[in-house]
Amino acid sequence: MSGSLEFAQARLQSRHGERPSGATWSALHAAVAMPALLEAARATPFKAWTAGIESAGTPRDVERLLRERLRSRIEEVSRWMPPQWRAAVAHTAALLDLAADGHTAQARAKWLHEFRARWPSCRSEDRLAMEELVALVERHVATFARVPADEAWPRRLALHSRLQSLFRKHALTPAAAFAYLAILALDVERLRAELVAQEGLAPRLHWDGP
Repeated sequence: MSGSLEFAQARLQSRHGERPSGATWSALHAAVAMPALLEAARATPFKAWTAGIESAGTPRDVERLLRERLRSRIEEVSRWMPPQWRAAVAHTAALLDLAADGHTAQARAKWLHEFRARWPSCRSEDRLAMEELVALVERHVATFARVPADEAWPRRLALHSRLQSLFRKHALTPAAAFAYLAILALDVERLRAELVAQEGLAPRLHWDGP
């Protein structure tokens, strides 16, 4: 039933299974202009994500629409979760504003403190799973700003792979929902980069993975 971990896990697994495949990403990457990319996206799980993005849209328009849709997905996941975890899930949406405004280390530390404060009393294994997920993302954030540009996407791919492992490892725990949202955020970031690249404002990605 809605509001249980079992219900949330079933919905998360379904949505996770709808994620774009390697072939889908290859088709999007092969598009040589924005109209072709949008046409290709209509036949993929990104159909709803790209609706309303026209070839004449600015990168700012693209980012705004994608943030709005990611925020809506976070709200949806929050509704699936047990009531005591909904505040923590909803708080992840604040990261979208930090990313848009350019976060500082102090702002990210404040967000993390507030995020942990929203965790309810729970089993020790659930808290350990959450801490494992936080530590993984924290390590990535701490090192990512220092890596050369040509290593950026491989680093994201490595994070993506580890998040997938945690999503499977911690099924039927609250951590699975947060791992899924982190995976989704990386997928949306990759889509955003492909769309912005079509505007000629960023290089095409070199992401050799699923």
